Amino acid sequence: MGPAYECDDFAAQPASPGRTRARRRALRTLVSLVGAVAFTVTGVVFDCTEVHLWLHYSGAQEVPAVVTAAEYAKPGEKEDPTSIRLLLTTSDGPLEATTDAPSSAPDGLSPGDHVRVLFDPARPGSAAFPAQLSWGAIAFPGAVFTVVGLGLAGQEAVLATRLFRHRRPT
Repeated sequence: MGPAYECDDFAAQPASPGRTRARRRALRTLVSLVGAVAFTVTGVVFDCTEVHLWLHYSGAQEVPAVVTAAEYAKPGEKEDPTSIRLLLTTSDGPLEATTDAPSSAPDGLSPGDHVRVLFDPARPGSAAFPAQLSWGAIAFPGAVFTVVGLGLAGQEAVLATRLFRHRRPT
């Protein structure tokens, strides 16, 4: 048999209360900052498509159109369209176009439905629905996520300034 070892040599000493508090504060700060970055990035990603639509179609004219084809991920439920093709009535005559960001288009469209869309002659093959440019479409969910993320980051910035305000360089 081998030599007997004293277990006291390897026993962990309990951390001081100040050190435990500092570790908890550091862990909370790390989790909060990771959450802030995740929320902010998620919000920006959600808003990219909506802001892109708003930039391209904010000054576009509204024209009548007829839905020629509507494809849905779940055809029976007619939610979340994957593709919508339209026949637009323009001043130059009929024009076929597809929608930008069909996932935020109105639900339940079928071939033959009459709708009004935004059309920009500079983008002849595409169109957007007016509801896609509403402030609600831009604000939810993207702006909500961005505000929560920036709020978490701001909270951590305030707590960090309070923590280091009274420290003096050594």
